[in-house]
Amino acid sequence: MVKQKSFFSQNLPNELKKGTHSAVFKLLVDCYGLPSKPMYQSGSLTESNQKYFLDLLLTTKWKPAVDKFADVTTFVFITLEIVNGQVTVVVQ
Repeated sequence: MVKQKSFFSQNLPNELKKGTHSAVFKLLVDCYGLPSKPMYQSGSLTESNQKYFLDLLLTTKWKPAVDKFADVTTFVFITLEIVNGQVTVVVQ
């Protein structure tokens, strides 16, 4: 996957370049690293900004989780903190 910070900060909507914003997303990543079923869990984003990040989450291949040396399908939680356009990302 592309570096997380630059991946989420590229083409950041203008309204997120000032102030403090946060969001938690849930994403299903299959055993091939393909994302699906992104969901906005909580945060302070507008509907249009939620859609921007939901669409963005589907545009890249992820590294699948591993269980007993085999790639497996799992849910991933992505927490974004945006302060004056600077993005901090935590993936769990």
